[in-house]
Amino acid sequence: MQSVLDGEIERFAAGADRAVAAMGVTPVTIPAESSVVGSTVRIEGRIRCDQDLFVDGEVEGAIELPDHTLLIGKRARVTATIQAHDVVIVGCSYGNIEASERVELRSSGRHEGDIRASRIAIEDGAYFKGTLEVTRLPRPLTP
Repeated sequence: MQSVLDGEIERFAAGADRAVAAMGVTPVTIPAESSVVGSTVRIEGRIRCDQDLFVDGEVEGAIELPDHTLLIGKRARVTATIQAHDVVIVGCSYGNIEASERVELRSSGRHEGDIRASRIAIEDGAYFKGTLEVTRLPRPLTP
């Protein structure tokens, strides 16, 4: 298992998960098969990923993860239009976000732009500037 805590990487003997903790709040668990954009990586363009994505570097453009989770790490700077199932912001992001399920802005997170999601959580201390639109989850059909 690999854990990233405030930018320091600690390796553990075995395990399938990596946990990212931000400023002592509840850790976010990322499966081992996630894609990673490291802190020294800069990407300009469109990212489309069919698995969870952890970004700790710079991304400018568009990020599409229709059925997966995007985690924006503490050292990340993301300027992009984002479409994902879930989005967790621990670092900085700029641009519009559309999540089919949930957007979570952690206490160390900063987001400027509009957010549209079924569920939205903003921790105390987080910075947000933009508009929020909470969409309804589709109701199951009843016979």
